[in-house]
Amino acid sequence: MTLYRQLLLWMLVVLFLLISAVFTIQFNTTKSYLIEQQSTELNNVVNSIGFALSPYLKEKDFISAESVINATFDSGYYSQVKLTLLDSNKEIIRQYPQRINNIPDWFQSLIHIEAMTQTTTLTSGWLQLAKLTVISSPISAYIQLWKATIQLALGFITSLLLTAIVLSLVLNKVLRPLKQIQKSAQEIAHNHFTDPLPIPHTRELFDLVIAFNSMNTQLQQHFKQQAQEADTLRIRAYQDPVSGLANRSYLMANLKSWLSHKPTGGIILLKSDTIEDSYQQSGYEKGDKLVQKLTDHLKELSTDNVTIARLNQSEFMLIAPNASEG
Repeated sequence: MTLYRQLLLWMLVVLFLLISAVFTIQFNTTKSYLIEQQSTELNNVVNSIGFALSPYLKEKDFISAESVINATFDSGYYSQVKLTLLDSNKEIIRQYPQRINNIPDWFQSLIHIEAMTQTTTLTSGWLQLAKLTVISSPISAYIQLWKATIQLALGFITSLLLTAIVLSLVLNKVLRPLKQIQKSAQEIAHNHFTDPLPIPHTRELFDLVIAFNSMNTQLQQHFKQQAQEADTLRIRAYQDPVSGLANRSYLMANLKSWLSHKPTGGIILLKSDTIEDSYQQSGYEKGDKLVQKLTDHLKELSTDNVTIARLNQSEFMLIAPNASEG
């Protein structure tokens, strides 16, 4: 895995953990608020209906009392209302269906919101008339919590995707010098030297690129020096230093290769007494000049496929492959 992918992956992991923590905190805050709201509404409705029912209960007007109960609790916020008359133990019970639509079952089983129960005694002065018990319904809390969860999930997923895109662009820009170093290093491994890399503004990468450019320059100079030395050694090994012709070693290698392939052509062996006498009588300087003159004449008279070699001071050999007898 590349460094770019590792950094991006770990940043996304950290970002996901942070978003998950914020999601959990926000979810629990919303859940606590809905439960608290359910408790407040239950307390308010119980207190308010007590004042509404007391006059009817005092007058034994149970029909009006039932009408008040039906009108007050005709909503999905309550699951059961029970009114027990203390003087006759007569009960008025209302059950409300609990149906939750458009909410997955797994969400209801995973998130548990308990129904709340509140009981109060209705009085008229010092006279106790009835006992009222109201059980709330968590349906409304489930619906609001589900909607809030969807909004939070969509918001956090969108934030995660946008942040991932921004991080990938930023990392790609920041790590661009490293990619250039990697590409240049691969070229150097194949003996292909590149131009110096541009200097980045990042402090660590700035020092790294400076060092890499310096190393690249030194290696390039070293390879050039080695190539020059190799050329020099090759010339010394196979070329006569005075005439510039092939020497005995090169001639023997070329002659062996030529003879191994059923050769046609001919070999000419030349010996110059003038050059030998010049070396003996006039010294190396004049002898070398005569050698160079003879070399020039031999090159003019021969073709490109003819190998000319100097065997010693005054002897030369020419290999003319594919030459005819005429």
